[in-house]
Amino acid sequence: MFALGTIINTIAIALAGVLGSWFGHLLKERHQSGLTVASGLAVLFLGISGSLEGLLTVVDGQLKSQNSMLLVLSLALGTLIGEVLHIEGWFERLGVWLREKSGVNSQSKF
Repeated sequence: MFALGTIINTIAIALAGVLGSWFGHLLKERHQSGLTVASGLAVLFLGISGSLEGLLTVVDGQLKSQNSMLLVLSLALGTLIGEVLHIEGWFERLGVWLREKSGVNSQSKF
């Protein structure tokens, strides 16, 4: 099936978000903070490893880089497109809308 991993990931994230909204108050603030930091680090390392996987290869026992300009151009083009389309503003408005629809008014808990 096409993009099955993406679909499963999306469902898992949505489910975890709902469960966190329902049961998050049962955890102490420091536990919530620790889980947030751990999740952020995991996402950061997964993103870096995914990027490096396409950039670095081992050839004859030596580390070789490839496609580094593709990374630079992709980041530059993505930044320009995001700024022109004001994508950050769209996400901010989406967050406000979701907070209103979910009844969660606290910025730190959402």
